[in-house]
Amino acid sequence: MKLCIRCYNEFSDKNEFCPRCGAAVKGNTKTENLKGISQQKPLKDEGFSIVDIEQNRFMAAISYLGIPVLITWFAASKSKYARFHAKQGLNLLAMMIVYFIASHLLRLIKVTKITHIMGQAYQYKDTPEILSIMLLLICIPIAALSIIGFVNAVMGRAKELPVLGRLKIIK
Repeated sequence: MKLCIRCYNEFSDKNEFCPRCGAAVKGNTKTENLKGISQQKPLKDEGFSIVDIEQNRFMAAISYLGIPVLITWFAASKSKYARFHAKQGLNLLAMMIVYFIASHLLRLIKVTKITHIMGQAYQYKDTPEILSIMLLLICIPIAALSIIGFVNAVMGRAKELPVLGRLKIIK
């Protein structure tokens, strides 16, 4: 197997060019290419080395799963790539905590309701349906941001999360 230095795609030893990006590839195998990359050659746009990305994809990906962001923050503190995703994950975690607190406070609002079962009227207190729907609609974008970040980390991309990525909670 060969490894493209430009997009780090694996492909057959028979190819002279990378099928994904079209870059010319020398006759090196994957392990020889990784040894050659270990001089910390940065990627064009992101400024992270390919070796750093390859070694810390998993750590970067778990940054978007909530509390496990702390594992990435402390365990991969020397990796620029994992640190980038940990910062994004901390922003997301802060948003999750704000959502959690707000949802619990809103669920304290109770309205008395009356229901009839077999001719008997029963009275109970419940959260209004509109609040439940609003909380669900707020939860969906948070889950979508988590999925976007996870996919970006696994794919080796260092893209900020939409809207939330611009916040600089931790520098």
